[in-house]
Amino acid sequence: ELRTPLATILSFCGLLASPSGGPLSASQRTYLDTIDRNAHRMQEMVDGLLHASTAVGPRAEPTYGRVDMARLLGRLTSDLLPRATAAGLFLVHDHEPGPPAVADRAQLENALAALLDNAVKFTPRGGTVTVSAHPYDEPDGTGWEIAVADTGIGIPKEFHEEVFTEFVRAPNARRGAYPGTGLGLSAVRDAMRLHDGHITLHGGEDDGTTVVLRLPTGSAARTGHG
Repeated sequence: ELRTPLATILSFCGLLASPSGGPLSASQRTYLDTIDRNAHRMQEMVDGLLHASTAVGPRAEPTYGRVDMARLLGRLTSDLLPRATAAGLFLVHDHEPGPPAVADRAQLENALAALLDNAVKFTPRGGTVTVSAHPYDEPDGTGWEIAVADTGIGIPKEFHEEVFTEFVRAPNARRGAYPGTGLGLSAVRDAMRLHDGHITLHGGEDDGTTVVLRLPTGSAARTGHG
């Protein structure tokens, strides 16, 4: 039931993108690309939900490649801007250029999109969502530090570990009737494990949430994943 309307959306995106559908302005092309990209992302989420609920079928093998982190996050925040504006939120982003990461683009993009989605969803009107990405160079290696911070409802400290488990949602999110499956942060956890990364969660109930990801630049290549 979820796949059928998504397939229809993707089919019509393809028809609109076809030259036979007539010329598109630059803005229309940008809007269409955003619809298509997010419909594909939702399709992957549906597949992940079905996999998690049935535990049937193998997970797809990761495909590693070079990922421009600043460019990826810049695009994700651009996609998010209309939604944040409609929700009455301020969206702040600070993405420094730096070396590419060796990563599975699809899984990393889904994880980052889930973080951004949560930040907007759980932040009341008038709040702020801040996204930053900075390369680091330390004695034990190089990588990217990515932080998504919001001024929203926060996560009770006693749930800081549990919310990374599939289908677990913090009690204040359930009380507030916020939509969600409880799979967003578990996708982030899985992506960080896949890339030998690290997650830190800061904040508490009514204090907003900051999620910090530490993603080693060449971890996949060094450990033989790719």
